[in-house]
Amino acid sequence: MTDPWEGYPTKRTFIAVGTTMVSGLVIAGLASKFAWGWTAAAASTFLTLAVLAGYAIITKDELIGKLCAFGVVVGFGELFTDAWAVSSVKVLVYPPQPLIWDSPFYMPFSWTGLMVQLGFISVWLYSKWGVWWACGIMAVIGGSNLPLGEYLAKGAEFWHYVDCKMLFGSTPWFVILGEVFIGALMPVIVWQVIRRPWGWVVPLGAAMAVWLFLCSIAAWAIVEGF
Repeated sequence: MTDPWEGYPTKRTFIAVGTTMVSGLVIAGLASKFAWGWTAAAASTFLTLAVLAGYAIITKDELIGKLCAFGVVVGFGELFTDAWAVSSVKVLVYPPQPLIWDSPFYMPFSWTGLMVQLGFISVWLYSKWGVWWACGIMAVIGGSNLPLGEYLAKGAEFWHYVDCKMLFGSTPWFVILGEVFIGALMPVIVWQVIRRPWGWVVPLGAAMAVWLFLCSIAAWAIVEGF
């Protein structure tokens, strides 16, 4: 039987996903310079989602479609992690804006876009070099790209952290460590998302959301203590 993923991903998929990553970074950079606030974060989020979902529909790209659905499940599951950071340990602060529970209304969809982007990279790494290299590289990516994102988010007045150990005054060490843990498992879960039938998307998305929560708590315990 021919492998349906042979020869994937295509150049146009790289361009589509890469475009959303670059545009998100540009918007965050401008928002940080001019302190545009949560409206810029919401606009960037829904622009990213529109491009990715539109690309999946127009091109019938099953990988991006599955990752979009997977990301929605992860995004709404991540609300528990946000609530823990906002209301339990009280280190994450959002400016006044429309909320879902303790999170900005756009946040589940922001995670959707992030899961598609990082999931796509995970699949590409896994297909090129195998599971161990993919997990190792994603762990590094998870921890290393976070300081810039958090720095821009604070300047843009998207959110900020208080009362915890931080790098450069904007990025909590426990969040960096948590992202390392998250990235390390992501290729394993995402590989299952693309290889299994659509019925697996929801349980795998829920499993990823639980992993996010556990990683955050474990990282907090290691860096900050209980």
